[in-house]
Amino acid sequence: MDRNPANMRIEKCAMNGERCQYCILLGAMLAIAVGAGGCKSNAPPVEPAVSPPTPAATLPAARIAATTQASDPPISPPTNPPPFVPAPPPPDLRVRIDRALESAGEFVMATQHQDGAWRSRVYDVLNDGPALTGRMSLALHDLPSPKSHDAAHRGAQYLRTRATTQGAIDEGPAGLASPVQTAALAVQALCADGAPGDEGHAWLMFLRSHQLVQAIGWDVDDPEFGGWGIAPFAPRKPRSGPRANARFGSNVGSTLRAIEAMRAAGVPANDPAFTQALSFVLRCQNYSVDGQSTFDDGGFFNANTDLPENLAGRIGADGAGRMRNHSYGLATADGLRAILACGLPLDHPRVRAAQQWLERNFRPDTQGGAFSGDLDPEMRAAGYFAYAASAAKALALFGNRRIATSNGSSDWPEALAGELIKRQRPDGYWMNAHGASKEDDPQVATPLAIEALLTCRKMLDRNAVGG
Repeated sequence: MDRNPANMRIEKCAMNGERCQYCILLGAMLAIAVGAGGCKSNAPPVEPAVSPPTPAATLPAARIAATTQASDPPISPPTNPPPFVPAPPPPDLRVRIDRALESAGEFVMATQHQDGAWRSRVYDVLNDGPALTGRMSLALHDLPSPKSHDAAHRGAQYLRTRATTQGAIDEGPAGLASPVQTAALAVQALCADGAPGDEGHAWLMFLRSHQLVQAIGWDVDDPEFGGWGIAPFAPRKPRSGPRANARFGSNVGSTLRAIEAMRAAGVPANDPAFTQALSFVLRCQNYSVDGQSTFDDGGFFNANTDLPENLAGRIGADGAGRMRNHSYGLATADGLRAILACGLPLDHPRVRAAQQWLERNFRPDTQGGAFSGDLDPEMRAAGYFAYAASAAKALALFGNRRIATSNGSSDWPEALAGELIKRQRPDGYWMNAHGASKEDDPQVATPLAIEALLTCRKMLDRNAVGG
C-alpha cells in the first residue's frame, strides 16, 4: 500500500472489507498516516510524515462529500460557543432591606385614616384609634422617606387630640383596650415627633398611674409589685380572692414598654419607678447566684403570677417546691432590655446570664426556648414578629454581629433580616399564620417587622463582623 500522504486514497478496511467510519474520517482529513488503509493492518508500522491538520472548513466540498455515506447526518462546520456571561450577583442585603422597608412604609401609609389614626381591620378591640397609632407612627418616623415622616407626624397629632385640657386622657366610650401599651407608645411617638408638650405629659401621667405600687394598694412583698400589666384600668389590689389573672398581674413586656417610654420622656434615672420596676422584672428571671438549679438558665418568662401570659408554659416544681416557668425568646429579650433600661450595667451577672441565654437560643425563624408540649408549636410561633423586634434590639445593645448559638456561629442581623424579607407579602406587609398574639393582623405584625429590619440595617452598616 502506498503510504505517501499525498498519494493516499481510501481503502477497504482490512478487518471487514468495508469502509468503517473511522477509516473514512482519517482518509478525509489526511491527518494520520498509520492505519489509513484500515482499522487494523498486518503491515509493519511506518512513521508518518508530519504535516499540520487541515481544518474541515477548508477542505473541498467534493472531498468532504466523499467521506460521507447517504445515511450519515450532514457535517456542519464547528461553531464557537457563546462567551460565558456570569449571572449578576444578588443585590446587597442592605439594598434588599431598604426595598422591603420602602414597600412596608407604603403599606402602612395606605392604611392610615384621614384623622391620622390607624384602626384594625381584623380586631374590634384594636379599632379605637390610639391602640395602633403609636406604634405605626414610630415605625414610620424611623424610615427615611419624607412621606413617612409626614404620616408619622399626622399620627402623633392625632394622639395629641386624645389629651384633654385638664391633663387627662380621653379613653373613648369603651375605654382603652390596652392602656399601658397604648400610653407607652403614645409617649414615645410624641417624643419622636418633637417636644412632647402638655399632651405628652398627660399620656405619661396616665401611664404612671397603672404601675402596681403602693399608691393603688400593692405591697413590696407582692410578686406583682413594681410592674405594669394588661389590665384595662389602673388595677387596685383586690382585698380578697384570687388575683392571678390577666386583669391584675404584671408582666415583663408591658413593664418594658412603660420603662422605655419614661426614658424617652426624660424621667430621671433615680426616679423610684425604675427601682420598683426592676424588682418585678428580676423576679421573672430564671437565675440563681450559685447556678445550682437546672431551672436557672438565665432566661426570662413573662409573668410570675399569670400563667396564660407565659407563652412557653411551666416546667414543674423546683427543689423548694416552687412552680417554675420555661424561659423563652420574647420574654428573655424583653427582660434583658428592661433590666438594662432600669440601670443595670452591661457587665452585671444577671445581664450576662440573659445575654448568653438569648445568644445561645437565637434562631432567625422562630423564638427559642423549651415550650410545653401542649403549647408548641402554636405559642412558639404566635409572637414571632414581637420576638424578632425585641431580640434585634436586645442583641444590638452589645454591638456584636456574630454570636455563638447552639447551632454554631451566626451573623444574627444578616440571618434575621433574610428571614424577615422572605416572609414579606407582595403588598409590603407581614402577618403571622398564628393569631394568639394578634399578629395575624398585618397592622400588628408589620410595624414590628419594620422595627426589626431597621435594627438589622443599622447593625449591617458596621464594617466588621466582630465578636
